[in-house]
Amino acid sequence: MAYHAESLSERHQAALETLWREEFGDPRVRAHIPERMDWLYRQNPLGRATTFVTVVSETNETCACATYFPRGLLVNGAAVRGGVLCDFAVNKHNRIAGAAIAVQRGLAKSSRPSGHELLFGFPNKGSVAVCKRVGYRVIGATRMWVKPLRSGYKIADAPIPIPLKRPASRVLDAGLAAIDAALAVSTMRGFEGEELEVPDARFDALWERAKPRHGIVGERSAAYLAWRYARFTTNKHWFHALRRVGTDEIAAYAAYSLEDGRAVLQDLFAEDHEGVTDALLISLARHLRVRGAWSIVLSFLGPARFGERLSRLGFFERPVDRVMVAYLDPTLDEAAKREFLDAENWFLLDGELDI
Repeated sequence: MAYHAESLSERHQAALETLWREEFGDPRVRAHIPERMDWLYRQNPLGRATTFVTVVSETNETCACATYFPRGLLVNGAAVRGGVLCDFAVNKHNRIAGAAIAVQRGLAKSSRPSGHELLFGFPNKGSVAVCKRVGYRVIGATRMWVKPLRSGYKIADAPIPIPLKRPASRVLDAGLAAIDAALAVSTMRGFEGEELEVPDARFDALWERAKPRHGIVGERSAAYLAWRYARFTTNKHWFHALRRVGTDEIAAYAAYSLEDGRAVLQDLFAEDHEGVTDALLISLARHLRVRGAWSIVLSFLGPARFGERLSRLGFFERPVDRVMVAYLDPTLDEAAKREFLDAENWFLLDGELDI
């Protein structure tokens, strides 16, 4: 059986919707296909997404799809246009390497002509080999960190007598809250938290004031954040901002969602990755404890020293088996390639994953 890749056109639309409906495991996606397609493919303020499909040459059947959406990056202070991989699926009748490789190769080859210097993403374990065959390079593994806010979900499974579970949970919860209260005294002096559902002009001011001059980081304009989180079609997100007392200026923010009692920290940006970030995370933890969240979950790819800060703030590292891959424009010079291939140069959180 022969396969070839084609850029998405109107004639593939029905087949693409069928692929989404049959192959995507998240029921929230299957329930909002038209809305999600419009949001993801057309509403991004940086431009439309690029989608390729695999077609069975003998039958003209559309059997696979893959997409990237535009993502602005800063690389050592210079603007670079990248693309984030998402929506990779192959129907159950064509799950052999040929169908998957055809669509990923077509997608990769389109990146430079469309103005993207690199594509990056976090494929599942079964897709990494396909990406490598197309020319993607493995950048590094993400690290997952969890900060417990309440102990009930752990105490429930603990081998202690049932009558003691609730009192033990109360004692542990009081201890966790007391630790964060002490950390707040040392980190949050001069700051207070503020909860928002939509980012405003202050987020643009923070980005322009504090955007990094070194390393690789995604742009954080208010327009992009509003599209990515506030208008997200299959989950609700909130922004927890850190405001200087007596002013309207924000020094940091975190975007998060709530899933089964866990607060998943999707994005974070601060004036620095030291004291201000510490204050933001402690402010967020205290706020989420009031909201009844059990824990904060944060996954990132980036400098090891960031994990060291998380450890000091009560986060614990958990094993995770997820890697980031990138397809680099072949015309990039060797110095640029080395920059992109070093995981220590990046700072990516869950919000940069397949959405």
